[in-house]
Amino acid sequence: MRRATHWFCALLAIAVAGWVLFRYGISPLSLLVALLLLSCPVFVVWLTLSQARQTERDIEAATRQELTRRARSKPGNQL
Repeated sequence: MRRATHWFCALLAIAVAGWVLFRYGISPLSLLVALLLLSCPVFVVWLTLSQARQTERDIEAATRQELTRRARSKPGNQL
């Protein structure tokens, strides 16, 4: 649900940026507002991808740690 909200926000920002340019024409202020609104989707995509990569790294680290712990606790493998 949280991710869907982020994507909805990004799509809404794109729509509003397009509307601002359509409604007020191309002026320095409208371009500034549109660029500000368009930075939201870029941030959402970057944040989503970085969270996905971090989650994968966390899963790999936990798996590696668990396998190491199991290998050490096997009978006959005592140091």
